[in-house]
Parts: sequence; structure tokens; C-alpha cells
Amino acid sequence: RMMQTMVGRPGFKKGMDLYFERHDGQAVIIEDFAKAISDANNQNWDQFKLWYSQAGTPLVRIRENFDSLEKTYTLELEQSCAPTVQERAENAEKKPFHIPLVIGLLARNGEEYKLECEKSAVNSEGQTLIHLKALKDKFVFKNITHKPILSINRQFSAPIQVDWNGSSEDLLFLVKYDQDSFNRWEAIQKIFLSAFSKLIDDHMEKRPLKTPPALMEALKYILSDSSLDEGLKAKLLMLPSTEVIAQKQPVLQSPAILAARTTVENEVARAFEVDFLEMYKNIHGKNLFSKDPKDFGRRHLKNLCLGYLGNLKEHQDMVWQQFATAQIMTDEEVAFQILLNLE
Repeated sequence: RMMQTMVGRPGFKKGMDLYFERHDGQAVIIEDFAKAISDANNQNWDQFKLWYSQAGTPLVRIRENFDSLEKTYTLELEQSCAPTVQERAENAEKKPFHIPLVIGLLARNGEEYKLECEKSAVNSEGQTLIHLKALKDKFVFKNITHKPILSINRQFSAPIQVDWNGSSEDLLFLVKYDQDSFNRWEAIQKIFLSAFSKLIDDHMEKRPLKTPPALMEALKYILSDSSLDEGLKAKLLMLPSTEVIAQKQPVLQSPAILAARTTVENEVARAFEVDFLEMYKNIHGKNLFSKDPKDFGRRHLKNLCLGYLGNLKEHQDMVWQQFATAQIMTDEEVAFQILLNLE
């Protein structure tokens, strides 16, 4: 997938044609495949092949600097990857990965800046990438008139962790205006996790629990965005799992996590009850047996709405009704799970 991102789909097809021309009917290894894709697109992927010999998930730390006088935006990236137990035992040298990053810079009106950077590249789909190959590197973008909002690692272009201290305002902006679906999802996840972290702290300090306004505003925008694909809307509205929330806490506090999650579920359900109910009724019972991906997304959204509504006593009969009359297994299973979680 990273190979396709680096060269774009047309470039990847050209590489596949060369691969079959060279190796049709042969027993080959992944390096042969990578070489065909890179040769067809006149790229050197010697460092990229470290992904096949080094273990671990790289962490990329991001620092930003905007110079209003020079109209430049500088991105400083630093990568690290902790050695595995085996690598430490063997005293193996960990070399920098070749990390391709699809990038965009958004103006405050939601439009994207035209990217001018000497170190950037454009693939055959017209996507702008920067390639982090050293432990540290700087990327300077010219003719940036106002401080932009960073959208990096679009399409999950590299399997990495990103350490970026975007403000809650920046994250909300990405939820609203980023054209990249993955980064919209990543932004709302960060808003969710920040909200849960605050609620968990409040619970530990015996303070009243209330869902932060930033999360409620983000969810309100998602619900009101009629241009969103229903499947994507379902993904954006879905709470992080309890396991994911727990992983972000320094010490596991199960009662606090449960209290925080219950607060968010109940307050979101009450605040957007009308929206959830309208979406549920508009989708329920339609195209039940369709295998069209869009209908899969609609059914996912419908059942997510039912999950929120199940937190409200006045709609719990609707959950039981779906369970009792379900014509497809997914509807029955989802309703059953909601019923199990009711008090």
C-alpha cells in the first residue's frame, strides 16, 4: 500500500505491468516486486526495503514554525523506533525508515494551499508527498500567507504513530474541512480521547462529569453534514473502544473509564436524540439484503444511532423491537448487544 501511495495508482499499474513482464511464472520474493514498482517509476527504494527487515512502529514527532514576514511554513520531523527485545539482545543497529507522508496545508477558509517545497514530490495521482528518510529533517513551504492547519499522513500513507500537538481548534477544523477521510477520523478520535481523559480526571477528583463542548460541537457538525457518506459518518460518530481509552491512560482506572463513557453516551444521546431518531427511521427496513457498500454503510449508521438511542429509556422498546423482528443477523446481533448493556 505504501508503494502505491508513493507512485500513485497509475504508477503502480505501470510497475505491476513490469513485474509480470519480468516474473510471470516465476517464484519470486517481495524485493523483486518492490524493484519492479520502483524501476518502472524511476525511484530508488533501497532504504524503503528496511520495512521488511526492521520490526516496530516508528513514531514521528512534528514541530511547526510559521514566518509571516517570509511567508514560509517550516515542518520539522523527527522519527524514532524503539528496538525490539531481539534487536537489543543482538545489539542490532536500528536505521531510519523511509517514511512517505501524503500532506496538505489548509487555509482558514477550508481551501488547500498550493504546496511549494523543494523536498516534496508529486505522485501520478497528483498527491503531494514528503519523504522522511533521515532521523530528522526540515521541509520549508513557500508562499504561505497565513498559518495553515496541517493535514499529514493522509490516507494513512505510512503505518506510523504521529506526535502532533494540534490544538482542539485545529482538530475541530480538520473534522469540518479536511478532504481526507482518514485524517477527519483521526482528528475526531483525538477529540474523543481528550474528552475521555478530562472526564476520567474529573471522576478521580470527584468533580461533576460533563462532556466537553469541543466534542459536542464536532459531533453536531458531523451529524449536520449531509455531504458525508453514511458509512464514514458512522465511523466518525463511533466512540473509541474501552480498550483504546484504557491504553491512553497512565494507570488503568476501570470505574473512571466506565463513568466517563456512560456520561458521553448519555449526554450525546440526549443532545442529538432527534437526529439519531430521524436517521434510524429513514434507514431502518430499507435495502436489507443489498450488498452494495453504500447500503452496508447505511445499516452501520442506523445501528450506531440505535446504540445511542438505547441509552434513553423512552427508546429502549425500539431496541427490543428490532431484536424481535430482525430479518438479518447484523440487526439482531446489534440489538442483542445493546440489550445486554442496558441496566
